[in-house]
Amino acid sequence: MRIRAHCSCGWQRELSEFYAGKRIRCPDCMALVEVPGDSGPAPYHSRLPARAPTSVRYTAPVRRPFQGSSLLILMIGLVLAINLWRLQRPDPWVEGIQDVQQLQRPEPEEPQPARPTPPPARDYTPPAGNEDEF
Repeated sequence: MRIRAHCSCGWQRELSEFYAGKRIRCPDCMALVEVPGDSGPAPYHSRLPARAPTSVRYTAPVRRPFQGSSLLILMIGLVLAINLWRLQRPDPWVEGIQDVQQLQRPEPEEPQPARPTPPPARDYTPPAGNEDEF
């Protein structure tokens, strides 16, 4: 069954029973239009059954702001202490080196004699009768 809705601006439309008893917005003037009819029960949703009131109330547990972070702070402190201790003691790789010696450049080798240059290649010119045409 269709229901006819009217707006004061002259807009009218036939709507399905789904819109009965509801308000819609007019697409022309954007005014709210009451759709005539009885809304009835919602076709897609059912109400939840009523629950009996209980005397027990739920209280949320009190949460400390930094709960569990003490272990993290302890671990960070331990890592920092180990690294500071390692920085204070001498490096075992450097202990054996007495003096850092400057690198000495090797003496330049005597230049080797230059190789003889090969004779130049002969210039080749093809015979005049066999020229290619492109």
